[in-house]
Amino acid sequence: MVTQNIDAEAGSIRIRRAQWKGTVDETKTGVARTLPLPVGLLAVLREHRRALVAKQAMGLSEGWVFPGRGGKLLHNTTLRAAMKTCADAASIPHRFSVHGFRRTFNNLMRQVTEDKIVLRSMTGHATEEMTEHYSHVALREKHAAVAELMRLVPTFRADEQDRSGDSGGDAPFPKTGGAL
Repeated sequence: MVTQNIDAEAGSIRIRRAQWKGTVDETKTGVARTLPLPVGLLAVLREHRRALVAKQAMGLSEGWVFPGRGGKLLHNTTLRAAMKTCADAASIPHRFSVHGFRRTFNNLMRQVTEDKIVLRSMTGHATEEMTEHYSHVALREKHAAVAELMRLVPTFRADEQDRSGDSGGDAPFPKTGGAL
């Protein structure tokens, strides 16, 4: 299956345009990007396309993956009811938007890759500052960072002190002039 946007052989989807309030144009940054498609999602999209072709849905010739009624663009509120139903079923008490998916993707990708270029190429952010703006560092990440830091700090045991209480010149934090 190869459409204008989905390449099943490569396992990818190409984001080359955006829609804002009914107007289709290039992406905000003016740069198209290619993202990997997980096999499971590719199977769902393949079945979705098969169903659209079978009913000869309007909008396929324009390259829409999810055409609305009459081949028109979907309105930005189209998913709101479905997302509310899912959030209620998952006991998520607050509103979750389509933009929330983008933020979540940004944040999870940031956690699994240290390569900022890969991250920005997938989120479409033009600057590192924008990627950081959409990031939320969780407390568990902070705990993990401090635990990693503590691996670098030599341990200090009370029995290593001499009788005067001086820990000696090799101690990580001497009584005076130390880091603490």
